[in-house]
Amino acid sequence: MPQNRWIVFSANGHVARHLLEPGRAFTIGRSPRCTAVSGHPAMSRVHASIESAAEPGTHAEPEWRLIGLARSAPITVNGVRLASGIGLTLRHGDVIRMGDCKARFLIQAHHADPGCMPEPVCDLEIRPIALVEHDSLGRRDLGNLMHATESLMRAAGESELRRATVTAILRVTGFDRAALIRRNHDDDEELLADAPAASFRDSGPSRAAIRRGYEGPVVAGSEDPLSSTVSASLAQLGVLHAICLPYRVAGSVAAVAYVDTARPRSGDELRGAATLASAVLAFSAHCMMHLQRAAMEQRMAREQELMLSGTVVALVRAIDAKDAHTRGHSERVARLARLLAQAAELGADLAERAYLCGLVHDIGKIGVPEAILAKAGRLDDAERDAIREHPEIGHRILRQIPQLREVLPGVLDHHERWDGTGYPNACSGGTISLLGRVIAIADSVDAMTSSRVYRPACTIDQARLEVARCAGTHFDPDLARAFLAIPVDELESCLQRAPAPDAWDAGTRDAGTLDDSWAGGTAAA
Repeated sequence: MPQNRWIVFSANGHVARHLLEPGRAFTIGRSPRCTAVSGHPAMSRVHASIESAAEPGTHAEPEWRLIGLARSAPITVNGVRLASGIGLTLRHGDVIRMGDCKARFLIQAHHADPGCMPEPVCDLEIRPIALVEHDSLGRRDLGNLMHATESLMRAAGESELRRATVTAILRVTGFDRAALIRRNHDDDEELLADAPAASFRDSGPSRAAIRRGYEGPVVAGSEDPLSSTVSASLAQLGVLHAICLPYRVAGSVAAVAYVDTARPRSGDELRGAATLASAVLAFSAHCMMHLQRAAMEQRMAREQELMLSGTVVALVRAIDAKDAHTRGHSERVARLARLLAQAAELGADLAERAYLCGLVHDIGKIGVPEAILAKAGRLDDAERDAIREHPEIGHRILRQIPQLREVLPGVLDHHERWDGTGYPNACSGGTISLLGRVIAIADSVDAMTSSRVYRPACTIDQARLEVARCAGTHFDPDLARAFLAIPVDELESCLQRAPAPDAWDAGTRDAGTLDDSWAGGTAAA
C-alpha cells in the first residue's frame, strides 16, 4: 500500500504536521520562506533541509534525507549529532532536534487513521503514585528484577528490546497485560509493543491514563482491594487497576509504559509494582540508548560508504569523459580483479579491495594530456613516458581520500612486473604489493581482449595463453595459475562490454582501452 511521509514539527509550544511531497524540500530556519520557521537566535536563516532522494521518473517509494546546512545550533538525530553538510536518510520514528525545535519523521499508509485506540468513558479517577525506595524491595523482588532484565541486554534491536521490556514488566509486577505506547502528535498514540502479544487488539488501554503517564507515574482504580466500586472506563476494559509510567530515553519521554490487571491489589502492592516496572524501564532506557547510538553509527558509516561510492563513480566518469577509449575498462578490470582474488583464495576483504582498486587504478590518466590518450596509433617514446606517469599521478590524487588509502599500493604498482622491468619503481617479485600483482593481470587481460585501432582484440583463449607464457616474468606465477584455473565462462562474464548507462553517454561506442600495458600480444613497455 502506498505510504505518506510526514514531519511532526514543534517549536515555541506549537505543533504542526506536514505532509512531505517529492520534489519539494521541507526547510527549517529563521527565514519566513522556510517551511517551518523558528525564531531561536542560534538558528540560521535556513538551518536544515529534508529532501526527497527519489530518482526522477521512477515509481519507487521516495527516501527522504536530512541535510544540516549550518554550524550553529547543532542538529541531532536520535541523540546523535549530525555534522554540518552531511546528509542522513531518515527512518520511521527518527527524532530530530535543533535549537528550540523538535521534529519526528513518520511513515503512514494513505488514509490511515492514526487514532487506533478508542476514547475512554470520562469517569476515570487517575492519581499520581509514589514509588518506594529500591532498598525497601524484598530479596524475591530483586531476584525477579535481575532475571527479568537479562533479556533486555540480549536484545539485538529496538523492536526486540521493546518486546523484552513489556515482558519483563509483566514478570516483575505479576500484572496481566503490559504495553509501550508512543505519542506521535496530538491524539495519535502508537502501540509499540504489548504482552501477551496482541492482548490489546480487542480491548485497548486507557488513553486518559496514558496521557497522564507522560507527566509522571499514575495509577487508575481503587487502592482498596475490598472496594466494590470500579470505574466505568476500567470496567469497559475488563480491569481493576492500571499503572502508567513515563519511559525516559536520553532525557525525554520516548513512550509510556502501561500495565493493568483484573485482580485486586492493595495500595502497597500497586506502589511496589510501579517501582519494579520503573526499574525495568530505567534499565531498558540504558539499553535503548546503546542500541540507538550503535544504529546511528551504522547509518553514519553507511552514509560514508555512499559518499565514497559517489566519489569513485565520479572519478571513473571523469576518466571516461577525458578518454572515450577507456569507457568500461575500469569496471571490467575491477570485476576481473575481484574474481582473481576469489580464485586465489585471498579472502573476502582483499577481493573487495581489489574491486575498488580496479575501479580507480587508472585515475592518474586525468593528468595525462588528452592528445596522448586520444592518439589513434602507437605512442612514441616521449608519449610513452608521459603515460607512464599515471600510476604516480593517481597515487597522489587518491591519497587525499582516507577511505581509499588501502588501495593506494595497487594503484601505484599495477604496471610493475615480476622480473623488475615494470614502472614506476622497477619493483620485482614479492616487493610488488599484492593488490598491484592482482590488478596487473586483470588490467593486461582486459587490454588484450579490447580492440585497438592498430590491432583487433585477442580472444580469451589467446589471452590465457599469454598469461601462462608470461607467468614468472610479467606476472606473479601463483596468481597466474589461479587465473588460468578460472572457468572461461566466468571470465567472459567479467569482460562483457555492455552498453553504457544513459548518464554515461550511451550513444558512444565502447572502443576498448588505449593502454600501453600490452601491445601487439607481447609484454611491451
